[in-house]
Amino acid sequence: MPSRPALVPSTFANLVLSPSDIRLEPDPPEVSELVGIEVTVKNRSRIAAGLFDVQLFDGDPEAGGVAIGAPVLMSGLGGGAIAVAS
Repeated sequence: MPSRPALVPSTFANLVLSPSDIRLEPDPPEVSELVGIEVTVKNRSRIAAGLFDVQLFDGDPEAGGVAIGAPVLMSGLGGGAIAVAS
């Protein structure tokens, strides 16, 4: 009988967000209007995340996308927790 690979639990946090986790105020903004942005970050792992930055870009940052605002330093996120950066 062939052996099955063993499943090994991850030792890393799994931080995720989706397009619906990004909110603009006002929505939709007018041209040249200042916009507030809130981002909901979720940790889908049981492992806590340490310090991390949330940074938004207009476009793909690896293909010349431009940063929007300054990075927001998050103090960490417990396993299964949700936090909002703004």
